[in-house]
Amino acid sequence: YADGLARTGKAADDYTAVPLEFNRTGKHDDVTETDSWNAWIPGSASFAMAQSPAIQGYTPDHAQIDAVSVDANSQDIVKTVTYSADQQKMTVDFIDDTEGGKVLKTVTKTGGSDEAVGYNTKADIQTFVDGHYKLDRDTTNGKDLVFDHDDATDQHYEVHLTHETAPINEATSTNQVIHYQVSDGTQVAKDYTAKVDFSRDGFKDLVTNADHWNAWTPNATQTFDTVMSPAK
Repeated sequence: YADGLARTGKAADDYTAVPLEFNRTGKHDDVTETDSWNAWIPGSASFAMAQSPAIQGYTPDHAQIDAVSVDANSQDIVKTVTYSADQQKMTVDFIDDTEGGKVLKTVTKTGGSDEAVGYNTKADIQTFVDGHYKLDRDTTNGKDLVFDHDDATDQHYEVHLTHETAPINEATSTNQVIHYQVSDGTQVAKDYTAKVDFSRDGFKDLVTNADHWNAWTPNATQTFDTVMSPAK
């Protein structure tokens, strides 16, 4: 693997080709103490092309080592194939379940295969909690995230949030007052009074500050009783 990657060391086992052998014959002159050689057999030979192994999430600098022709005078051939990490993509969506799945924020990260992302959801979740959201579930489980090495599929996580609420209630009354008086305004009998009380409860959405009320109790239309005017 290339320097600086999450993975280190050998990417795959070394490939060693079957050695190519060259032979020659000759004769030795015992008088002159010299050797006379015939030509090498074979005169040349070739190492076959070697395909670099596929490693998910990594790309070799040589997809293959091409066939190479050698002869008896050639040195041993040593090649190194270096693998670099492919780019991966990750997204984290923060979703408002109270608002029907509205995406509040998307965090997008890119980096090399198997590298640490350098991100977790804790700080972003706290920001939402400070704004009166509640954490429902986090598919990252709050862990420090790491890129995978799947080039075909981007990583995706979701953080689901709901709204904090607070209870609210109110009451009201409707009054009936009947005055008994003559035409000049003089009271001729004590006023008649009656009252009907109504109440209701509900909740305040602490994210939107909107109030949500249940029906009034009693929820049916109320009727004041018939009142007979006093005889005078």
